Amino acid sequence: MEEKKKGTVQKPEKRKTDSDNEIGNKIIRIDLLKIVFKILVEINFAHTTQIISLTGFFEGKFRTKISNQVEFRQIIAFRIEFDTLIRQWRTQNGEIYAPAGQHKTEIRLVIGEECPESYLGKYGSIEYLTAVKLCIPGRTGHSKLVQIRPVRVIAVMDITRYLPFHIPVHIERYFHKKFFCLNKSLAKVFIRLSKSAFVRGETIVMDVEIDNEHSKNPIKGGTVRLIMVVRFRCKGSEKFTLVHFFFTE
Repeated sequence: MEEKKKGTVQKPEKRKTDSDNEIGNKIIRIDLLKIVFKILVEINFAHTTQIISLTGFFEGKFRTKISNQVEFRQIIAFRIEFDTLIRQWRTQNGEIYAPAGQHKTEIRLVIGEECPESYLGKYGSIEYLTAVKLCIPGRTGHSKLVQIRPVRVIAVMDITRYLPFHIPVHIERYFHKKFFCLNKSLAKVFIRLSKSAFVRGETIVMDVEIDNEHSKNPIKGGTVRLIMVVRFRCKGSEKFTLVHFFFTE
């Protein structure tokens, strides 16, 4: 049985074997409210198989480790049902038989702001995982096949509401002229941007002011060309944008 997930970011997975218990790594990004993500389950049967149960669960927990004492505290846990497949497989007498071949189903799950970001530190961690359990009759009792996938949750702030506001801009300067080299520059360049986040291909309007303090090398004219807006970042309550640009006379 192979389980795949769809989400905002997913690392490439290596090819699995029947003995693999871990399916791979998954990254899920959540905003300040909630996010819906999907679980795609694919099951292949070589022949018609009786099914005792097919269930799953999503779980998050704190793990602390101090002085060799490990403790766990649950953050969230809920059961995952696969009703669509079970209804297809259920016979008139109530038993469940899966026909030979490939079977797929998609489950939608919701997690919210009660789930903090995944974390791994010296004294503990915040961990999430999903698991799917298939139970079938065996020669002695029941046989269980369990597939587990670690889940990485990244908290993402929606900054849309802040886009119309001006914020402090930190500048990295690169000059083409020698007398404007970084360590001897007496010219100050101030850039004001209309917002703090941009999408690829968007036209950016800049308000630029150049203050030349070099008495012997006045600036007669020039062009400021924006190279890259790196990212919007938060450090405590400080918000800023890192900007790379060229100034040519």
